[in-house]
Amino acid sequence: MLIFILIFYFMLIRPQSKQRQAINNMINNLKIGDKIITKGGIIAQISQIKEETLIIEVEAGTKIEILKHAVVSLINDDQK
Repeated sequence: MLIFILIFYFMLIRPQSKQRQAINNMINNLKIGDKIITKGGIIAQISQIKEETLIIEVEAGTKIEILKHAVVSLINDDQK
C-alpha cells in the first residue's frame, strides 16, 4: 500500500507542485514591457503592474486589466 502512495505522489502530486511553483515564479518576475499570453489566448504587452492585477496593452491605445494569474506564458524574443 505504501508503494502505491509513493508512486502516486511522484507521478502526480510532485510534478503538479513543481509546475505550479514555476508558474508562480514566472508571474512574480513579470516586468513592464514583457509580452505575455493570457488564459483567454490574448497576446499583449504589460504596461502597468499592480499588486494583484496587470494592465496590458493589446493594441495601441487598447488597455485591459487582468488578474496576474490569468497569464499562462511569457513570450521570449526567440518566439516573436
